[in-house]
Amino acid sequence: MTDDREQFAGVREYERGDPLRDINWKASAKRPAEFAVTEYAGEGAADRVMVGAEALGPRADSVAEAAASVAVHLLDAGVAVGVATPAGSIEPAHGDPHRRRLLAALAEFERGRLPPSRREAADVIVHAPESGEHVTVTVGGTDYRYAEFVGSTAGANASGDPNGVSA
Repeated sequence: MTDDREQFAGVREYERGDPLRDINWKASAKRPAEFAVTEYAGEGAADRVMVGAEALGPRADSVAEAAASVAVHLLDAGVAVGVATPAGSIEPAHGDPHRRRLLAALAEFERGRLPPSRREAADVIVHAPESGEHVTVTVGGTDYRYAEFVGSTAGANASGDPNGVSA
């Protein structure tokens, strides 16, 4: 993900979930029935991300917490975020009502394996193995321990969990 907003790529019709900061007010004034959104050419930029979550062992709460943290961070960065769990999925979107839906789905998260179709659709996968050793975040085929992914320098949180997540 990049925030390269310097290269103009074009204007398109507003779609539900687009960040309000991307509305092109000058172009929208010429189209009274619709909003126009400015698109930027950011090489490698992602404007929609699907976060998959699965826990095969006893760390379901830790996976839910890590997935929520990743999703909220991306939403705060203006990225449309969706979540896929063993129980179902929510398509990427923006806004506070969507944020509440994502967090509610993760609050009800229970252990299980992601179906192959949801796993393939996920851009980020938050996973805990059956052994329950650690929580892993996989991005672009690279695995990170959750504590490393969020930049934990202490290697543990206040509870002493080396994954940086409460169990």
